[in-house]
Amino acid sequence: MDFYETDTKKVWMQRLLSEWYKISGPLYRQGIDLDNPSFEITSERWGKYYRDSNRKPVISLSRHLFNNFGWGAVIHVLKHETAHYIVDVKWQMGDLDSHGEAFKRACKVLNIDDKRCCSAKQLLEEDARLANKEQIVIKIKKIMALSTSSAKAEAETALRKAEELMLKHNITTLDEHESDEYLFRPVGPVCGRMPNYIRDLSNIVSEYYFVNHILCYHGPRQRYFEFFGTKENLDLAEYIFCCLLHQGERLWDEHATELKRQYGGTRGIASKAEFLEGLYSGYKSKLRIQKDERESTRGAINAESLIWTGDPLLKEMYRKTYPNVKTYLISRNANGGGYGDGYKAGKSLSLNAGLHSGNSGISRGKLLNR
Repeated sequence: MDFYETDTKKVWMQRLLSEWYKISGPLYRQGIDLDNPSFEITSERWGKYYRDSNRKPVISLSRHLFNNFGWGAVIHVLKHETAHYIVDVKWQMGDLDSHGEAFKRACKVLNIDDKRCCSAKQLLEEDARLANKEQIVIKIKKIMALSTSSAKAEAETALRKAEELMLKHNITTLDEHESDEYLFRPVGPVCGRMPNYIRDLSNIVSEYYFVNHILCYHGPRQRYFEFFGTKENLDLAEYIFCCLLHQGERLWDEHATELKRQYGGTRGIASKAEFLEGLYSGYKSKLRIQKDERESTRGAINAESLIWTGDPLLKEMYRKTYPNVKTYLISRNANGGGYGDGYKAGKSLSLNAGLHSGNSGISRGKLLNR
């Protein structure tokens, strides 16, 4: 799981509830009145309908489904489990695992294909395709693991190889991308007021790691970032975003501790917001310099140098998924100092990931060095 599992789960649950209302409304007009079930997001594959210890209906969906398949697949599995719910509660016909005539009738009511529902073959075939594509993510993370070297030159070389592989993969697969490969995923914390340093970090990840991002609402007063791109790019972008955000928190704690040791406190000397804005600005400056150096070197050595010109299908699918995007200018109102110290720390940040991954492919632990 990622560092912000609780926050991202809240976002998925809100989306599920919204879809449930879209499903249950038409059912009610057909005389099928269902209570809202409890929803679960678990590590198990696909979905499941069951009754809990109090005989209350529960629909369980897997995090694997959310992270690896388009929203249409999530809705289809949700309707599949709703069909079981109808058979069990409304028609009281027993066997919850049965895909017999009653289940087929419920699928017709929900306007879904009972044959597709009855077989996980299509999703399993897609799983096999995902497994093949996952190899690129694993390979990149293994190369990043080489940058645990204490020698700065070796660490930089490993990171550059990983970035080169990301770039090469995106260029070579550009013409192979299909529209259904583009997914969205909530990433990072849900905040009442989104700090500018998290906005900065989202911009960095979008600019350098082949995804787009958008600020979304969770309820009337909370916001979160959603990333959009191919599955493997989302895995890497989420991984890097969470690592950098987690490391930023640690570096600020270390900096604040040192200030307290020297001056007895941070008030009037430095603020977390200023420090982290400086940190990610410094890191972005470093990435920009490295990018210029790589492109300059490729141009001198290789006539077929790798230069990313953008993915037109990513842009097209992003506009289709988010047709009402609005752009706003955000004021910078962090105060208290610390920007310069953060900028200096950001210029020397270096990813050296590669630890074990959880269900969502996000590694845990200390992932960056100064």
